[in-house]
Amino acid sequence: MNNDLQETNPAGTFITSIVGRYNLKTDLVEIANAGHQPALLKIGDNFKEFPSSSVPLAVTKHKDESVYKLESFNLNGGRIYCFTDGFSECMDDNKQEIGIDGVKNLILNHQNSSLKKELEDATEEIRLKSFKTGTTERDIKENNDILDDDLTIIGIGK
Repeated sequence: MNNDLQETNPAGTFITSIVGRYNLKTDLVEIANAGHQPALLKIGDNFKEFPSSSVPLAVTKHKDESVYKLESFNLNGGRIYCFTDGFSECMDDNKQEIGIDGVKNLILNHQNSSLKKELEDATEEIRLKSFKTGTTERDIKENNDILDDDLTIIGIGK
């Protein structure tokens, strides 16, 4: 896929990606990160990061797929999170990017037995922070296109 994209994408473009799979029966997660934000494994209140081991897709041709490190681990009751930079680059109250540590804090602040609710609440906090000071509740309800960047997060776990 990388080599095909390198040949067909417009010059100077690239794609960050985390590709993976989760086996419901064995609880095994396998992921390969190509230039993307690190995947975060949360067990209890502790996180383990799975950063990229390679450049994004379409940057350079590779002889084989060995440049993409495959990470394999069991969830062991935890949850794995993969997210776009719209999360880590969102601004805090001091107008500073929250970074990966901020994403971890966001997840911890909204942890819930329902993964769906946890992700909805974390996303809503970022969405609300993206408004300028003085924005009214009516402005928020009427404007769905308020983010400067994409905002996608995927969580897997119980």
